[in-house]
Amino acid sequence: MLVLNGLMMTTKSWDFMVPTLSKNYQVILLDMLDQGQTQAATFVYTQADQVDLITKFLDLKSVHVMGISYGGEVAIQLAVSAGSYINKLFLANTCPYTNAWLKDIGHSWIEAMHSPPAFYLATIPIIYSPMFYNENQEWFNKRKELLLTVFSDDGY
Repeated sequence: MLVLNGLMMTTKSWDFMVPTLSKNYQVILLDMLDQGQTQAATFVYTQADQVDLITKFLDLKSVHVMGISYGGEVAIQLAVSAGSYINKLFLANTCPYTNAWLKDIGHSWIEAMHSPPAFYLATIPIIYSPMFYNENQEWFNKRKELLLTVFSDDGY
């Protein structure tokens, strides 16, 4: 099972699920361009470029694919271009393409990257549902302390 991350995720985001998934599948965790352990891209790329790299990585072996958010968008495009190699497609919290609203949200994240408090406010409230966000303020306050440290690392 190939697992494709959302934008605010890395392969580490799946650590808690790997033991369960590994009972039935060989799990392949992949940081796409500009994610996790990959180097920052020095060129402009598209989701089609991500699909091309994944296709080459898999060498067109048959797999199950699970994608969440941005990873789901890439998984959909992978299914369209190389669908005969996908056994099952699991999608969560995704859409078929990045629309203008999502592009502008992404641009706001880029603009806020050099200020950890601004980056937190531009990203975290948006990626959770309003109900969850409003009902879990204590959890978010603790999360904010942690994430401000993470967002202050040299990568930001």
